[in-house]
Amino acid sequence: MLKTKSKITQTADVINVHLNKLIRLYNLGKFKIVLLEIDKIIGLFPNSHQLLNLQGVCNAALKKYDLAIISYKKALKIKKNYTEASNNYAGLYYTIGQELLRRNELDQALKNYKEAIEIRSNYAEALNNIGIILTKQGKLNEAVRYYNEAIISNPNYLAARMAKLNILAQMCDWNNIELDYQQILELNSNEELGLLTMFSLEDNPNKHLIRSQNYAANNFKQNA
Repeated sequence: MLKTKSKITQTADVINVHLNKLIRLYNLGKFKIVLLEIDKIIGLFPNSHQLLNLQGVCNAALKKYDLAIISYKKALKIKKNYTEASNNYAGLYYTIGQELLRRNELDQALKNYKEAIEIRSNYAEALNNIGIILTKQGKLNEAVRYYNEAIISNPNYLAARMAKLNILAQMCDWNNIELDYQQILELNSNEELGLLTMFSLEDNPNKHLIRSQNYAANNFKQNA
């Protein structure tokens, strides 16, 4: 004798039918229609983290960022370890950060990148971009810390390694430059990279000498 499906299983089956239909519409770029359809059925399935996640994705695609955030928060409240919603939620803050960075609104971009890594601590691209902003703001030691975190999250992240190496050169941190340079060469085994050609140093050697002397003096004071 066949066992009847449980109510939970039946509900999941119904949700999946709706989801398959909605995802097809989403893939066709019909974001507004998907949102209208979700509005019709969300009352029947208020605890569907999948519907809420899709709602967030569609709102994000339409640049309705505040509504997308609400949907992702609801989805994650229902299912805390919902990786897809978590990644989408972090990705939304990263996208906002990108838009702000392009407009050179550094403080607001930084705020959004930090929101992204609060949600997803190993978000290498967000960590790298925090490093870029801190570099622009002249906060070199802090920038190096974020580049290091980006590299830990993704050891093959060449852009983060190159950016860090440039900062080490600006700081005249010769102790760490050689190690980082060798690691970059390992990642770029097909290319020959000259050590000095990788740095954005002044052409004037006297300026570079003065900077090195200042760094040595400051470092001596810190260790004295």
